[in-house]
Amino acid sequence: MRKIWLPLMTATALLVTSPLLAGDEDKHDKHKEKKYCSNEVEDCVKAMKEKFSQRGWVGINMETDEEAGGVVLTWVAPDSPAQEAGLEKGDLLTSLNGIPYDEANEEQLKKEYESFRPGKTANFGIERAGESMEISVQLAQMPQEILAKWIGEHVLYGHGEEYAEHVD
Repeated sequence: MRKIWLPLMTATALLVTSPLLAGDEDKHDKHKEKKYCSNEVEDCVKAMKEKFSQRGWVGINMETDEEAGGVVLTWVAPDSPAQEAGLEKGDLLTSLNGIPYDEANEEQLKKEYESFRPGKTANFGIERAGESMEISVQLAQMPQEILAKWIGEHVLYGHGEEYAEHVD
């Protein structure tokens, strides 16, 4: 499976369990080895806070699953817009606002996710148990604890050894 990291996760969207909290040492070690952000920490924190505090939140994680033939929801946050709308772990995503989930549309899907704003509706085409359906999700403001988690992980892992070493 290949993880999908889109702005909302990653939105959405992403909402992955912190390697620190989950005790995922391999992931932690991998991030310690590589600095992938060249901006100053303060600039990153400010930019992320501005960007993601305006971004609409769905509350899902997803991965490309070759066996299932597409993008599958691997987690739906409790009490999230996704859960309230009826999305479920294991749903196969087929489209977002009419744009099919496939590699040819990757840039278009990314732009669509970047356009998410609180109060806006996102329409997800899904397949569940062999049945096709569309689920509309009313996007919400990103919870502060999620925003803080993303910013914290970026500082720890994105700014190299000098910050990652403080978690040992």
